[in-house]
Amino acid sequence: MLGLERGKGGNIVVWLILGVLALAFGFTFGLPSDQLSFGESGLLKVHGENVTKEDFAYQRRAISWVIPLPEGEEAQNMGVREEVLEAVIERLVLVHVGEELGLGAELRDAELLTKDGFLIVLDQDRPWPWADKDAFDYEMLKRGLMQFNVSEARYLEIQRQELLARQVRDLIAASVTVPEAELWTKYEADNNQLSLRYVRFPVSDYSEIVDPTDDEIDAYIEKNADSLQESWETNQARFLKLPAQVDLRLIKFAKPIAPPPGSPAEMVAEHEAKLEAARAAVAAARSRITEGGETFAAVARELSIDADTARSGGYYGWAQVTDSGSGLEPVIDQAAQTLEDGQVSELIDGEEGLYLVMVAGHREGDVPEDIAKRELATNAVRSVRGRELAKRAAEEALLAVTSGTDLDELFSPGTPALGGPGGLPNLGGENIEDLGLGQPNGAPKRTIEETGLFANGQSVPGIGAQPTLTNKAWNSDPKAPILDEVFEVPGGFAIAAVDERQTATREGFVEARSELYRELATQRANGVISGFTKNQCFLGKARVDIRVNENTVKALMNYGGETPADADGVPLVPPYHVCDRVGDRGGLLQLAMMLRGQGNVGAPPGS
Repeated sequence: MLGLERGKGGNIVVWLILGVLALAFGFTFGLPSDQLSFGESGLLKVHGENVTKEDFAYQRRAISWVIPLPEGEEAQNMGVREEVLEAVIERLVLVHVGEELGLGAELRDAELLTKDGFLIVLDQDRPWPWADKDAFDYEMLKRGLMQFNVSEARYLEIQRQELLARQVRDLIAASVTVPEAELWTKYEADNNQLSLRYVRFPVSDYSEIVDPTDDEIDAYIEKNADSLQESWETNQARFLKLPAQVDLRLIKFAKPIAPPPGSPAEMVAEHEAKLEAARAAVAAARSRITEGGETFAAVARELSIDADTARSGGYYGWAQVTDSGSGLEPVIDQAAQTLEDGQVSELIDGEEGLYLVMVAGHREGDVPEDIAKRELATNAVRSVRGRELAKRAAEEALLAVTSGTDLDELFSPGTPALGGPGGLPNLGGENIEDLGLGQPNGAPKRTIEETGLFANGQSVPGIGAQPTLTNKAWNSDPKAPILDEVFEVPGGFAIAAVDERQTATREGFVEARSELYRELATQRANGVISGFTKNQCFLGKARVDIRVNENTVKALMNYGGETPADADGVPLVPPYHVCDRVGDRGGLLQLAMMLRGQGNVGAPPGS
C-alpha cells in the first residue's frame, strides 16, 4: 500500500549465491552480449538504467493521457514510437544531470504528488480523478496502474525521476534572462499594426476579355519559337488521342418562366408575349452576327447572361457533344453536332434559357503539332495581353484616386472597374470599345477588400508576403488617400490605401512588460532546456553512457510494415536515431496533433 512497507527483499545470501553461479556459467560457456547489457526486454541503457519494453509501454499509455495518439501509418508518419522512447530517454538524461549536481527527489515526494492527485508526463501535471476531491482514492490508483500495466513501486520511481528532471529544467529556466531591448523589439513588432483597403486586378479576369488577332498570334509564334516548343513538349499529352470535340461558343438569353398548368388565360397570354419578345431578341442578335458583321464574342459580351462564358465572349472551350456530352443542356449538344466551322445556330429553346451556339472548329485523334502550338500561342497572347490590361487598369484606377476621385465611389458595387472614370486608354492602337470592355459583360467587376490589422513584417492577409507593399504602407503619409504605386501581387496587380495604423507606445509597453517578459523567458528557457538536454544525450552516447540495443529498437520502430515511400521509392520517414527528438518533451507530436485540431484526451485511467 502507498506509503507503507512493500515487502522484504528475500534471502540475500541465496540471491548472492545464485548470482555468482550465473556469472560463472556465463564466463565458462558465454552469454549473448545483448542479454548481458540490456536484460531480457532491454531496449537501451541510459547511465546504467535499463529501459525495457515495459517502460516503453508505460510511457506510451501515459502520453496517450495527454495526446490522442494515432495508429498505423499515421503513427509512423508522426513518429509516435520515436517520441515515446525519446521521452523516457530525456527523463533519464536529466535525472543523471540532477544527481551529478547534487539535486534530489525522494520516493516520499512522489507519494505526496500522487496523494495530491497528480501525475507528471511530458513535464505536464495531469490530474488523477481524486485531485478535486477531499481524499486520496487508493483503489482508483490501483485501477489506473493496472491500465498502465505498471507496479506501484515502479510508478512511484518514475514519478520520482520526473520530479528530479523537473528540478533540472527549473534550474535552467531560472538562469534565463531577457534583455530589455529584446522586450521592446517584441512589443513593438506585435503592436505596430496597420490595416489596408485594397483592390485586386487579377490577370485571369482581363485575359478573358482578349480576342487575339491572327497577326498577334503569328508574331508571337515567330518571336517565341523556343519557349513554344518547350510548352508543346510539356503539354502535348493534351493534344493526343482525343475523342471527337468541337470548339464551342454560346450566348445565353433569359427565357420567361411558363405559368403553371390551369393558369388564367391572361397570364398565359402574357407569358406568350414575353416568350415571343425573347425569341425576337435572339433572332436580332443572330442577325447582327450573320448579316451585320459583328463578332460572336462582341455580341456575347453585350447580351449573354451566362456567368461562366459571357466575359470571355461566349467561349466554352473544346467539348464533346456526343456520348458523355458537354455538360450543357442536351439540346445545345444536339444543335452543335449539325454545325460546320464558323456556323451560328438558329435559336435553341432550352429548359434553362434560349441560346445561340457557334462551333469554331472540330478535332479528333492527334492534333497536328503546328495547330496545337497555335492554340498554345493563342492562350499565351491572352495571358500577356491580360497582364497588360490588368496593370493598365490598376494604373488608371490609381491615377483617378490620386486626382481626387474617392476610392469607394470608383469601386462602388456594380461599377465596371476598368481604371479611371474614362476607362482604359488606347492599348496597342485599339479603342476601348474594340476590346469589348465597355459592354455589360465585358468589364471585370472589382471590389474593395480589407486586410484587418496585421503586424509589421507579417504577410498581408488575403495577399501574402509583400515586403514592398508593407514598407510603402508604413512609410506613407497617413493623410494620403492611397499609396502612390501599383503593386504586383500573386495572380495580378493591386492598389492599396492605409485604413488604420497603430503604433507601440511606452505607456503600453510598461503595462504589457511583465506578461511579455514571462512569455519570452519561457520561450527562451524552452530552447535552452531543449538544446542542453539534446547535447547531454549525444554526449552520453559518445561516452557510451547511453548504449542502444540496435536490433531491438529497430524492430520496435518497424510499426509492423514497410516504411512509407514516395513514387520514386524515397522513404517519407527518416530512419530513427536515439537522441534525435530528445529535449522536445513530445513537442513535435503535440504540434502535429494540434494542427489536426485534436487536444487533450478525456477521462484518465482509473476513472
